[in-house]
Amino acid sequence: MTEVVVARLDAGPEEVRSLRACLSDAEQRRAERFRFARDRRRFIVARARLRELLAARLDVTPEAVELANGKNGKPELAQRHADRGWRFNVSHCDEVAVYAFSRDS
Repeated sequence: MTEVVVARLDAGPEEVRSLRACLSDAEQRRAERFRFARDRRRFIVARARLRELLAARLDVTPEAVELANGKNGKPELAQRHADRGWRFNVSHCDEVAVYAFSRDS
């Protein structure tokens, strides 16, 4: 079974600051490299939402979700969580992100 979640990325400044706090140091550094504030905000919100959605499925806090770069640089669960069987994909365009989740049987 696959679950699809759609999220808006047009958060206000205070929400973005709050969401940024759950990102890893590497993700925060990556966010700072975006030239345009709009793109920085979209990355922060999209990645924080991914962490929140994965945290709910893994029964951990968003900050405890460990991500790694998989094939072609796509995010995937780090080894610590890999045995839980969750797989996901993220796609985004402008102010919308779509997350798809599935779990091994």
